[in-house]
Amino acid sequence: MMQDNILTLDFEAPRKESALQRALVKSLKDRLRPDVLMRHITAGGADARTGAKLKQLGRLAGCADLEFMWRDGRVLRVLFLELKMPKRKLMASQVAFRDKVTPFGPYCVVTTVDEAMAALDVYGLLIG
Repeated sequence: MMQDNILTLDFEAPRKESALQRALVKSLKDRLRPDVLMRHITAGGADARTGAKLKQLGRLAGCADLEFMWRDGRVLRVLFLELKMPKRKLMASQVAFRDKVTPFGPYCVVTTVDEAMAALDVYGLLIG
């Protein structure tokens, strides 16, 4: 809801990271610039066999929850967004992924939809 140039989000704080991600993706539906690609890489299957197969196919452990890609002139930019519940820390695989990808673009850890929106706004990825 927009009132006096202040955006308020009409949903309660999620209790799970997946709920936080769903709330963020929903709120981005009309706010993300149309030239920005947002994607989620599925973490894996429910069993070891599926996980092993995905690893053989190139899955990386610890991938960020969402990735954003866009062009800045002739340069391709990328932003990695990791969603965490408050007081939760990155796992070792997530730290390793962060350290590997930060030469390519920023890696942001957020705990709320508002924090995520602020991070995306810093990089100019939102409309308005």
